[in-house]
Amino acid sequence: MRKLNYKTGLAFFIVLSLAITGLSRLTMPFISDFYYQDHYDVVFFGTSESFTTFDPHVMAEYGISSYNRGRMTQPIYMTYYYMLDAIDACDINTIVLEPHALYDDTAPGMELKQEVIDSTLNNMRFSKYKVQMIRECLEKDIQFSNLFYLDKYHGRWQQMAQWPKENWGYLFRGEGEGENLGFQPWTTYQAMDEPYPSVEERKEPKDFEMSETGVEYLDKIYDLCQENNIRLIVAKSVYPCNDSDIGVAQYMAKWCADRDVPFYDYMMAYEALGIIEEEDDADGGFHLNINGADKVSRHFAQVLYNNEYYKKPGEATGEQ
Repeated sequence: MRKLNYKTGLAFFIVLSLAITGLSRLTMPFISDFYYQDHYDVVFFGTSESFTTFDPHVMAEYGISSYNRGRMTQPIYMTYYYMLDAIDACDINTIVLEPHALYDDTAPGMELKQEVIDSTLNNMRFSKYKVQMIRECLEKDIQFSNLFYLDKYHGRWQQMAQWPKENWGYLFRGEGEGENLGFQPWTTYQAMDEPYPSVEERKEPKDFEMSETGVEYLDKIYDLCQENNIRLIVAKSVYPCNDSDIGVAQYMAKWCADRDVPFYDYMMAYEALGIIEEEDDADGGFHLNINGADKVSRHFAQVLYNNEYYKKPGEATGEQ
């Protein structure tokens, strides 16, 4: 009898777990259409400075398949788990990291704004790396609600009742609503109040010290790419251009040189790109709009194409 009770209890636990998981899956937002493909030549990672700067559609004009996985204010340690999941989901030749987030000294387990958490987690499939991210990066008292959407999205049933019938298939196929290949073009126009920092200001050494978290996760990202035969490139967007971002760029220039990682500082290419703040600035010096993004994307697409950086390491002409 005791053995029977044990089996009954175990069966009940399994059924309950499956029910909770299933209901959670039903109530979670659509995941990214990143998972539609099993190969990308290039995948971009970082914060909003990534997803407003690098347009995969421009890369496609050069025959380069790409996707932008940048997420709003994403800390570097969450970007690392995003990379783990992306590499597990598909074959990637090259990863491009936009390093703006490195100015932030937030460590795993510290308080984050819920919209930042949602921006990352709602765009990610359910995988062991998503579970690891939640366990390692979020405060303990909010881990459960961000793991099981049934708890978090209790009001989603009303929204689901209004869906068109074709949306229901997305729940089980894991398809998203479509995100423009991750690129989020901004169409606003707002120039900076002050002129863009001069070349001399951009070259002046800044008092910037990388946080322990930044050092740790940069090394993890480098090792991850090495272990999976993926080329790593670091590319700093035009905006923001302040002491912190200049300091990040100066740190990354040395970090990349020490590891033979290509580094592109688009703050230093401001004049060469022909950036016009009144036409190319979305919000007063924080993000490029669609016009500015096109200028950077076309330059970077040529960099990828001319150097064959879209190929696996070792496959590009002249690489060992």
